[in-house]
Amino acid sequence: LRSVLATQRILEGVGVGRTGATALSATLNFLIRDGCGMIASLLFTSLAASSFRRNVKTWKYFADCMVDIGITLEIIAPSVLSSSRLSGWFLPLLCLGNVCKALCGVAAGACGGAMNLFWAMKLMGTEEGISEVSAKIGAQRTVVGG
Repeated sequence: LRSVLATQRILEGVGVGRTGATALSATLNFLIRDGCGMIASLLFTSLAASSFRRNVKTWKYFADCMVDIGITLEIIAPSVLSSSRLSGWFLPLLCLGNVCKALCGVAAGACGGAMNLFWAMKLMGTEEGISEVSAKIGAQRTVVGG
């Protein structure tokens, strides 16, 4: 639900529904926003990849915080367009929100395997249960939207 709200606000911010908005402007905003996220995920991976296995809980918490911050920034970004002083902050806020979500994706993805393996060993006593644990976690994410 949060992601749907964030997407709606972004589309409003780039001009969907406004008469003076152009498709080129919206496309450029999305390209810049997505490019920032891609670059951030590559840089973050190169810098932090070696510490994901040692600090799984810390990185999982980091990922949860980053996605919340990212979605919040994307929801807030269109609000700055109503102020002439702050309207220049729309794209930087979108980019920062997408960077936060990209960092979340890297950290959560890196920690996911270790967490699945932990639960497979704890609940089933063997690594062979990892596929069942992964399937159940995937089903839970579908239900809760994560």
